[in-house]
Amino acid sequence: MTFTTGPETKHAGESGTFNFSAADVVPSSGVYSGIDHFAYSFGSAADLAGDGGTHVTPTLAGPDATATITATPTTWGSAHLYVVAVDKAGNRTPVTTYDFYVAG
Repeated sequence: MTFTTGPETKHAGESGTFNFSAADVVPSSGVYSGIDHFAYSFGSAADLAGDGGTHVTPTLAGPDATATITATPTTWGSAHLYVVAVDKAGNRTPVTTYDFYVAG
């Protein structure tokens, strides 16, 4: 799973857009389950346990999936976005972390 873009420098109260993508593994049989959703949290990676976090439905193109979220931080300082992709069989990617700074 990858982040294709993150926010440029933003200040607290300004919205930032995050784009991320993942691809389901396509076995030699050519049959794959497909990405069902992304789950994300700005709190901690532990928030994603047990299919927790906020879910977003991806845009699909075969086994590839993309999603965009917009967030508005309310405080300045270091911030982190934690994301996993979950396929229709319930398999999850490892947690991917995007670290960024919100200016005061």
